[in-house]
Amino acid sequence: MGQLFLMFVLALSPIIWLIIALIGLKQQAWIASFESFAVAAVFTYNLTGCTHAMDKSKGMMTSVSSDRRVLTLLIVWCFGNFMEGMAGFGTAVAIPASRMMALGIDPLV
Repeated sequence: MGQLFLMFVLALSPIIWLIIALIGLKQQAWIASFESFAVAAVFTYNLTGCTHAMDKSKGMMTSVSSDRRVLTLLIVWCFGNFMEGMAGFGTAVAIPASRMMALGIDPLV
């Protein structure tokens, strides 16, 4: 139970930092938001590293097909269009591009 509470507090750390920076340290909102974003990016990176989530996702993608052309179409077309509908412009390029790099697809071939 204690470990679950610790994970809950760690997940709230960007929001907690934002509140501390705005109220306690009286920082400007854009500076506090940028720092909170940095805390969230580091937390997310460490979370995916500790849980091996990228390796699991890579295994799921490569279990569909071993042909890189098929994987490229799946990632760019299907996942990219899903992200475009959910988040808006620009996301459909950023996230599938990083997924393709994680799979080891050469961008020039």
